[in-house]
Amino acid sequence: MSVQETNVRPRWRRILRGFTLVALSLFLIILVGRLAWGYVEARRLREEISKIQAAGQPMTFKDLNATLPKVDERDDAGPYYQAAMALLRDGGSTPLWDAYNAYLDALSKSPASRPAGATAEQIDLLLKDNALTLDMLDRGAKCPGCRFDIGVENGMGYCLERLSRVRAIARLVGLRALVRASNGDADGAVDSLICMLKMLRTLDDQPVMICFMVKVACTSLASMNAKTVLETSQPSDSAMGRLQEAFLAADPPRSMERVMLTERVLGLEIMRDTLAGSVSLGGPRDTATNLSGQFPASGFWSRPMMQHMAVGYLQDSARFVSNAGKPWPDVLMAIQGSGEARSTFGQIVAPPLAKMCTLTARAVADSRCTAVAIMVERYRRTHGRLPETLADLVPDYVRSLPVDPFTGKDLLYRHDERSYVVYSVGEDQTDNGGAVDRDEQHHQPQDDGIRIRLRAAG
Repeated sequence: MSVQETNVRPRWRRILRGFTLVALSLFLIILVGRLAWGYVEARRLREEISKIQAAGQPMTFKDLNATLPKVDERDDAGPYYQAAMALLRDGGSTPLWDAYNAYLDALSKSPASRPAGATAEQIDLLLKDNALTLDMLDRGAKCPGCRFDIGVENGMGYCLERLSRVRAIARLVGLRALVRASNGDADGAVDSLICMLKMLRTLDDQPVMICFMVKVACTSLASMNAKTVLETSQPSDSAMGRLQEAFLAADPPRSMERVMLTERVLGLEIMRDTLAGSVSLGGPRDTATNLSGQFPASGFWSRPMMQHMAVGYLQDSARFVSNAGKPWPDVLMAIQGSGEARSTFGQIVAPPLAKMCTLTARAVADSRCTAVAIMVERYRRTHGRLPETLADLVPDYVRSLPVDPFTGKDLLYRHDERSYVVYSVGEDQTDNGGAVDRDEQHHQPQDDGIRIRLRAAG
């Protein structure tokens, strides 16, 4: 072996050893950095969890259910509503939608009419086929409490199918109300509307935002049906009083806060595998929901990043919960001006949350305007004339008038010899003179509210 070969081999060994030392040093630096980052993120995560616990807010579905009022089995409407959904026939079919719209259009015309021929036969058949469904709903409406599970733990496909049945049932009950009103059974029509509003208790306290949105849509549907019933029939004062209270009860306080709390509990349950080992969520996994697999379990290297995302999620959700707990119209302004989201969750949820808040404000306005319109109708039928102002309704028909959710001020009221309208200024917060009627293209009206035509005077 030559002297030159002897000198070359140690040089390559020195180079290889140098690369090894550099690689090892880099690995140690990365490892120390990862451990430090993990420590910081775990600490931040524990701080966010501690804030939730200190506020006494729910962190698991068990905690969430513990905040619900206790319902005795004898007073629980849930089993009746479960049976109604199981018994529903042709709930997702076109005939139900067509029959409902045909009846509503016929009664909305001036003068009002009733569908005839094949349409009338189809309506009679739908109501006959769903007699058991309607009976279960009526029984459920008489129960003071309701515990109902929409079935999120079975997947969103199952949940969405159940929600479609809720919407179908709302239309079915609305159709029955319209039929009763046109047949002269005005109090029966009112009972059907109350039944519809009571049925929407099935969507309270569900852990997905879409359930709340379906409830908002169905509440607006009930307001539209109430308008038709008031215009085409003569319910008794006691029946109208019950309907008035049902619409006021359809607007529970702090309902949006409850939605955001349930959304956060759902998020925590989904992220449970990611948070495991760094923070306690106050108990074992809720096996009834089994949702944790929807979020990837974190490995050693990815855990700090997942924890960082979880911190951003909890910070955004804390802001959403705080804003959602404010009264109208503060909640509207707070959520729409909540600022830039800190997490991927916040960036995804913030736009639909702002939209949901606006749609909810419209539904609240519809419910409140409908309740006040019922008061106006009761006044008119008692005194033989319309009230000059809404203040005339206090205190005989209500202790204090509900306010406009968009402004926090009084609802607006106009009347003439042909109709009266109770309305909110709507999203643009501009009084457009009670423009609450949709045009032929069904565009959103400028104001939100209800107009009652005076053809059922007397």
